[in-house]
Amino acid sequence: MLAADSRLRDRVVELVTKGYSPVATAALCARQPDDGMVCAETIYQAIYDGTLGLNASDCLRSRRARRKRRRTTTASRMSPLGPNLVPISDQPAEAGEGAPGHWEGDLIIGARNQSAALTLVERSSGFQIVYALPNGYHADLVIATLVHWVQTTPAEMCAALTWDRGSEMAHWEVLTNGWGLPVFFCDAHSPWQRPKNENSNRQLRFWFPKGTDLRTFSQADYDQACAVLNSQPRRQYGLQSAGERYPEALSVK
Repeated sequence: MLAADSRLRDRVVELVTKGYSPVATAALCARQPDDGMVCAETIYQAIYDGTLGLNASDCLRSRRARRKRRRTTTASRMSPLGPNLVPISDQPAEAGEGAPGHWEGDLIIGARNQSAALTLVERSSGFQIVYALPNGYHADLVIATLVHWVQTTPAEMCAALTWDRGSEMAHWEVLTNGWGLPVFFCDAHSPWQRPKNENSNRQLRFWFPKGTDLRTFSQADYDQACAVLNSQPRRQYGLQSAGERYPEALSVK
């Protein structure tokens, strides 16, 4: 990723050589997404494998010339999410009681599993957001998109995120450790534990049918679909729309 994007690589090198940690560098890049976004793990890898042309012992605060090998556990071998995965059973009770700021997320996948879009739904209001992933849905790209989402969402509306156990969330700890956002994972093969998101994804397929190459759609296309879905009256909310309920949820917080 950094090897192919000279503008982003130069920005990362600039920040790291100034003394910013990879986590802080990733966060600063996310604040200026026009320059590109990258996660901390990718920066660490690029430093140690020589992609950035930097000496790890000079630019990392650990001064460690070689990366310390992590102990491999059965859990980490079995799951790309690692041993610290937080199951949905650890979710606070308020998440199921309609408290604002709890989100469900997932991907909709395009033709031949070669394209995707990232979808998010706020539980208490049903408000949804979709992000285009024109360069694929590798874990680095997904976490960069989610960091951008956290950056552009009021902090009081970022109480928690629930996701399934897909490998695209391999860098989920960036959200928790870097941004204080708890991330909970559904039980295996249990999409029903994200009911709002599952329902919204089915509705999105009206505009973005299965078997379609999602790279043919722009962010504007996704925004337009969300504008319709967020403005339609819903019987479950007394004919209020998600777009009307979301500001109300924000005011409650």
